[in-house]
Amino acid sequence: MTNQDKSGIAQYDSLERWRCPMLGGPVHFGYCRTVNDGLPCARVLECWIQTLPLVEFLKANYRPEDIQRALNTKPKGRLDRMKEAVENASQVDPPETDA
Repeated sequence: MTNQDKSGIAQYDSLERWRCPMLGGPVHFGYCRTVNDGLPCARVLECWIQTLPLVEFLKANYRPEDIQRALNTKPKGRLDRMKEAVENASQVDPPETDA
């Protein structure tokens, strides 16, 4: 582990939460801090405030306007994410087959 890993933005990425309220299963902090178009999930405070010094982490690694944008974004639920995945999959051209 490098010094940057110990004190940088990725320092808590491997911490695991037993259940994500949006996904319904275990999730690592690295996912939570990037899921919102590269910004933290809107529920990051709710989920991680008891586990790590989250306010200090956010202030050290994000601009105030990015924190506001991240925390004020309505998180997508499982159904919304599933719909997006189906829509994205339907836009992909099927592979060509040798007929």
